Amino acid sequence: MRLSSEPLNARNRLLLELMARGGMRVSEVLNLTPNDVDGRRLIIRDSKGGRGEEVVFIPPELASRFKDYISERRDRTGAEDLLYNLCGGKTDC
Repeated sequence: MRLSSEPLNARNRLLLELMARGGMRVSEVLNLTPNDVDGRRLIIRDSKGGRGEEVVFIPPELASRFKDYISERRDRTGAEDLLYNLCGGKTDC
């Protein structure tokens, strides 16, 4: 299955890659905020282990695409949430 470059597909690809390459759960990815992203370093609050905060490192190319996605999403929607869909919820419309 090939993903196109449409906004929702870019979002879905990032979501899947963050889970697969960062070892994150869906809820951890969906709860990320711009303040949780620092280059390759992601801060996971309320982690799966219940230990408060955890740090996850992602590959450089994924970090670069994630940064571009955050900038584009802010410019397009003004939204501060990262991986919510364009309808304002966590799942597709």
